[in-house]
Amino acid sequence: MNKLIIDARENSELSDLVETYCKEMNIPYEKEWLDIGDYTFADVCFEAKSATDFLQSVINKRLWNQLDNMDAKFINNIVIVYGNFNEAVENYLTYVNNKQNARLLRNKFDGAIGKIILDTDCNIIWVSSAKEAARIIAVVCKMQPIDREIHTPTLI
Repeated sequence: MNKLIIDARENSELSDLVETYCKEMNIPYEKEWLDIGDYTFADVCFEAKSATDFLQSVINKRLWNQLDNMDAKFINNIVIVYGNFNEAVENYLTYVNNKQNARLLRNKFDGAIGKIILDTDCNIIWVSSAKEAARIIAVVCKMQPIDREIHTPTLI
């Protein structure tokens, strides 16, 4: 049976919630040092980011290396962003002493989502809270990913 691996460096509200959901759903898990991703399960890799972390990763371009690494090693890759965009902008502007405006940051945030959808093999999910993100991670693991035959639709 597969088990969820949680990056040992993950010590956050999200990782605590993921562990709680795993216990509730009887999903085996353990913490280990992960070179790629925050959570892995069989052929699935999750990169989980708060909205603030996502915005910072887009601006410093770290996100694109992370996605390339995920794509090279895993079949199913999921970027899960959780939290409020306005809070992310507020946090970022405070961090950089208001050197950029909110509209530019919104364009970068949305542009990154579009780039992930169009230019990568990653799925992206944006939810409002760490609790929702943790639940999605646990539910995907509970589904027990299996090899699925790909059917190409044909016109009749």
